[in-house]
Amino acid sequence: MSDEKDLGSNFRYEVNLFFTGREKLQIENNNKGENQMIERIFISHSSIDKDYAECLVRLLTDMKVNDDIIFCSSVKGYGVPLGEDFLEYIKNTLNENSLVLFVLSERFYHSKICLCEMGAAWVKTNKHIPIIVPPFKFKDIEGVIVGKQGLEINVNEDINELKNEIEKILGIAPLNINIWEKRRNEYLKKINELISKEIQQDSRTIIQSNIDYKRLVFKLIRNNNNKGISTHEIYKILNKEYDVDKYGIEILDIYNVLEDLENKEKIRGIRCDGVKYEDIPWRAVI
Repeated sequence: MSDEKDLGSNFRYEVNLFFTGREKLQIENNNKGENQMIERIFISHSSIDKDYAECLVRLLTDMKVNDDIIFCSSVKGYGVPLGEDFLEYIKNTLNENSLVLFVLSERFYHSKICLCEMGAAWVKTNKHIPIIVPPFKFKDIEGVIVGKQGLEINVNEDINELKNEIEKILGIAPLNINIWEKRRNEYLKKINELISKEIQQDSRTIIQSNIDYKRLVFKLIRNNNNKGISTHEIYKILNKEYDVDKYGIEILDIYNVLEDLENKEKIRGIRCDGVKYEDIPWRAVI
């Protein structure tokens, strides 16, 4: 089986966790026990929402949560160690002693990686808190965490409640009220600035969504036909020229484009043993 098929199968399996065997998996998860000590706080988010995730990391440390129990892939020092496989590390990190904070937005549900994380977290962990980023709403929540009590990322009372919950489950001494209010207000100011900026940029995504990525990918491959060009290089160029990561286009979306072009025999990948899929050189079939 090719690396490409392996990758697709892994993601299809994770995403299918939402739709098959829910009742059985939920029963198994509930039997793990609700009163186990939390050893890890895992922030699940779209890479496009990394600024929100970084604010949450800062908020947690302001609550006196130890750095070494916080995992956030987008914040340097809190993510996957160098040399580790991303998906394998996530699977090995999540367990019944993990608290998962889901940072929910439209970008989250458009991300295959986020859906994989949600599926894995639902199966392997007991404690989940949805955190919605406006203009996303509670009614927009889908998947296995529907019905979970959540909070809004920019609501004063909700952030106070999150602090109380974190202190309770980790056994942290309550922060001095004056210090906490100052830090919370700084956090809320930054979050509301991010939300305002995002609303102003929303209209630009309409223009970006009209770009024909399939045509651009094929053109890049054809123009580099002598030496070939890898998936990673294609994504890097598209991101530099079009800021694709800001508009929900991830490297996994490029995989899908390449698969379609290969199935139509417009391109071919030069596969070698030991070469990761993202490093396989692609050439146009002329």
